[in-house]
Amino acid sequence: LEVAFATADQLALVSAWYWVVNLFLAKRIITLYHAGQKLITKDQHALPDFGLLLYSAILGIGLVYRH
Repeated sequence: LEVAFATADQLALVSAWYWVVNLFLAKRIITLYHAGQKLITKDQHALPDFGLLLYSAILGIGLVYRH
């Protein structure tokens, strides 16, 4: 039975990637929130399309908005 331990450099790299991914996800969430706020304040009838906005943001395909 072998047990492998991570080196300090490997742990630092994993930690750095963890923060990069979390910052990226936070930025997407904030962008989505602002886009949703813009749609809702611009047109109160845009509220049903917020689901489409959320779906497109999760898939990373950009803002998809029906008029």
